[in-house]
Amino acid sequence: MNGTQNSKRGCKPAGESHCIELRQRIREWKSAPPDQRQPPTLTQLAEELGISHQLASYYATPLPTPEERLGRLMAELYYEVYCHGTDRQRRQVARQVLQILKDSPPDDHL
Repeated sequence: MNGTQNSKRGCKPAGESHCIELRQRIREWKSAPPDQRQPPTLTQLAEELGISHQLASYYATPLPTPEERLGRLMAELYYEVYCHGTDRQRRQVARQVLQILKDSPPDDHL
């Protein structure tokens, strides 16, 4: 990379990124019944959008909800303390996790 470039290789400045539009287009395509999709495959859609199939596939995957991210973080924390923490730390983290779960609204989909 030459010294005059200030951005990372492969990264576009935020103002030039089209990820929101790409996600929206792919979401619209994915919401259509498979027999009515134009173009019929994700690979062809990616080609039409000028992106790789891998990137289109990544954009087609739904983003995790805040609850899913929180659950993952809590599980990682609990695992870390369980494996490397003291008994006191384990009890403290278990109490905190239970308190968070108790304070959070119930999920209708569980």
